[in-house]
Amino acid sequence: MNYGIYAVTAAIIYCAEAYIAIVVTNIGDVFGFVGTFAGTSISYFIPTILFCHGFNKFATVDYKHRFGHWYKIAILNGLIGIFFFGLFLYANILSITAKKE
Repeated sequence: MNYGIYAVTAAIIYCAEAYIAIVVTNIGDVFGFVGTFAGTSISYFIPTILFCHGFNKFATVDYKHRFGHWYKIAILNGLIGIFFFGLFLYANILSITAKKE
């Protein structure tokens, strides 16, 4: 990996963390957003992406024909994940705005 890209990316992440630490008064809000991204990624997005990529790359034509419904179920899982991601993100934003009022 290019060291310049690594150094710039690490500096940006560090500055973002420092800014969040200064601005945010309640760490629970930060954990809520991190949980939204991490939870839906681990439960929905990563399995869907890995299964679909593996299915398209390694499955034979006969296997795709017999077990193509699993691919559709994986896509449905990804769509459900998008729904839950939006729902959880909306709930986090709503909880932040409710605290300010």
